[in-house]
Amino acid sequence: MIISIKLFLFFKDKKVFCLSIVLLGFILNPNAQFKHALDTIRYDLNKKKSFFLSLDGKRSFINSVPQNFFGLQAGYTFNKRTNIFVGLYSTYYDRPYILENLTSKSGRLDSNTVFGLNGLTYFNCGMEYYFYHQKKWRLALPISVGIGSALEKKYTQSNIIIDRQNFTMPVEIAFYATYKLKWWVWLGAGVGTRVNVFAARYSAPFYSYGVNIRFGEIYKRSLKVVTKKNLR
Repeated sequence: MIISIKLFLFFKDKKVFCLSIVLLGFILNPNAQFKHALDTIRYDLNKKKSFFLSLDGKRSFINSVPQNFFGLQAGYTFNKRTNIFVGLYSTYYDRPYILENLTSKSGRLDSNTVFGLNGLTYFNCGMEYYFYHQKKWRLALPISVGIGSALEKKYTQSNIIIDRQNFTMPVEIAFYATYKLKWWVWLGAGVGTRVNVFAARYSAPFYSYGVNIRFGEIYKRSLKVVTKKNLR
């Protein structure tokens, strides 16, 4: 009760207050909340579904080097609350960096400078559950499992030291928030972590951002407009 009163005094917005209570419930009683989420997901999967396609971006690290991930995600939303999706992500292997600068002066390169290049490309599939779903805001807990290939390259200007591809199986879990900008587009951002089962050095936290375009809704509304015109 004391916690609730303090939260209410701190958050004057009732929606923010209600959201705080939901998050507090997850923290104080995670087992009950997890069981409730599973029951809700099972219920949603038997309800109406709609197709979605979204562009996604992630900022993460590979061997402690910052990398941009670009992705495309597609799937179905069941009961407007549970997503089942597949995706494709890649860093495009375009960010070489200096590993060692053995004999050159600071800030300069020579034939002994050692460069590194890392990259990660993978397909994944997963599920996203909106545990908070209102008119404008959605909060979700997406989880996914993927398979892919990781590039590891080490070279000088005249010699390749290491050049290999490693099999990876990234498991990702995140917290994601989306905001309804228009009826056909949502803006989103989130934070999470990626654990690579067979190549631990490719595990890292990430933050993400993206645009979710509701192509299914666009199609349905366009079809209604065309049908009305034909009936006139």
